[in-house]
Amino acid sequence: MECWVRAHTEVIPTEHVDHEQADELEEFFSGSSFDTAATAAATNMPTIIEDRRLRGFATIIGAQRVSWTQPLLMLLLDRKQLSHGDYVDLIANLGSKRIGFVSAGSGDLFAAAQLGFDSPQFKSLVEVISRKTVEAPSLARVAVEFFVQLWNAEIPGARHRLVSSVLEAILTRPDAIRLLRVIIVAVDKNLRERRFPENLISRSWSDYVERFVAGHFIRDAVIG
Repeated sequence: MECWVRAHTEVIPTEHVDHEQADELEEFFSGSSFDTAATAAATNMPTIIEDRRLRGFATIIGAQRVSWTQPLLMLLLDRKQLSHGDYVDLIANLGSKRIGFVSAGSGDLFAAAQLGFDSPQFKSLVEVISRKTVEAPSLARVAVEFFVQLWNAEIPGARHRLVSSVLEAILTRPDAIRLLRVIIVAVDKNLRERRFPENLISRSWSDYVERFVAGHFIRDAVIG
């Protein structure tokens, strides 16, 4: 292995980082972390740095091609060098390990849902979208799109359990009741405004919501 590395790589000496902000960040990062930032600045090579603070520091000292993992995966997905299924697997893995910043859209959630409500991928992405750090409008948009997509899919047996997984995750947030009101009304409106007979599926949504809020003892708070 050592011989292969020597034959196929180039060793680039990295100068010591001499910057006032390095002293401020010294308690958070090791010397090798600063070496990574310095190398990114010296070589202008694409560098993956998950930590936002270290990434910002690398930019300050001259690195121009620094990112975290997910944007790279999104680029590969856009170029069709990565399948959507593999992309979902990878961001779910990042999310479960809490590596860097991870976001997921309704399409990603729907793809993970095909693997089952108890699959590691689905569980991870549900946790990712419902974290307390996620802005309420973003969460509401993803949830509404996902629920509408589910209600039009041919998976009625698992549909309720998938939706319940998301709603129960949302219930752990301090703004849960307000979010549930917004999401429930938006999904209902979307389904009702469809042409007949497609709009008939709104009835099953209303029935499901009634059972969910009653079963979680939040009917009065959510529906009134």
